Amino acid sequence: KQKAEEKRKAEEKRRAEEKRKEEETRKAEETAVKTRRDEEKKAVEVKRKAKEAAEEAAAQKRRQQLETADRGKTDTAKHQESAKLKVQQRSEDRDRSLASISLASEDAGARSESI
Repeated sequence: KQKAEEKRKAEEKRRAEEKRKEEETRKAEETAVKTRRDEEKKAVEVKRKAKEAAEEAAAQKRRQQLETADRGKTDTAKHQESAKLKVQQRSEDRDRSLASISLASEDAGARSESI
């Protein structure tokens, strides 16, 4: 009878230890997933900010080109240069918009992948 009691207690102790280890593993996995998601969010944000900075620099350069192009030209030449730069800007805006859509879909893909 005493041996059966000892065997039962040993089995309970083994089960409790097993349950504790499973809980530790689960918590470690949850932490790893959360860390990975946070890193992905940070990477997307860094990418977005870098892209915005590059776009702003390009816009500033275009503005500078427009100002420079306007100085000392005839009205016709100014109009042609301005039209050319506006077309270029529209094209770049369209490309930026497409890139933004692409980045947003990558972000959504990364989020759905992490889920």
